[in-house]
Amino acid sequence: MLFIDNYDAFTDESNRKKMAFFENMSSLIRKYQTSGVFLVVAGSLGIASAADDLRKVFMAPNFGLGLKSAEAVNRLNGKFPRSLAEAELPMGRAFTVRSGITSMLQLATPYADDDVEGSLDIWVRRIQQRYPGPKVRWLAEAAAQPAPEAAAAPAAPAPTQPKYDISALKAKLIEIGLPDTMVNLMSNADVVENARALGMLDEKKE
Repeated sequence: MLFIDNYDAFTDESNRKKMAFFENMSSLIRKYQTSGVFLVVAGSLGIASAADDLRKVFMAPNFGLGLKSAEAVNRLNGKFPRSLAEAELPMGRAFTVRSGITSMLQLATPYADDDVEGSLDIWVRRIQQRYPGPKVRWLAEAAAQPAPEAAAAPAAPAPTQPKYDISALKAKLIEIGLPDTMVNLMSNADVVENARALGMLDEKKE
């Protein structure tokens, strides 16, 4: 699953670098979406009318989540309930729109009284107790500081010579616009598969 938060800032920054990233990411998702690859993006209402190729991919399933406002529902091609047009909706109220069908739900209830910070702290503790597994880390942090178990495990010698020049393939992936932090976290198999999907491999020669 690929998550992009604040898509507006993401596109502004990436557009200045390489548009090829959006084209290549779009083709990857189109090719592997039936195999379980999902793209989830969050941003302002403006992302529904963005001009990049990636927007066509995440808008194609006709499924989205609009927060609180009628305009958000309309941008997702849904119909906002008339009975709620003039109502002041509570915090966390949202609407799912699937193929034009709108359903209302309460997405979250972060706090129920005036002690906002105390209530949020309680929610954080509950979530941590319910999911005690490894904590999520930023890609840059994970690349700079590998997990202890990964660092402690000695690298097993490869039984045969590698078929592909992994370092060269990583350099090519970074060159077309994939973030170096993402590429450095890929396994050798992931690097080869991404390179193959982007047409970087000459299978006859390899």
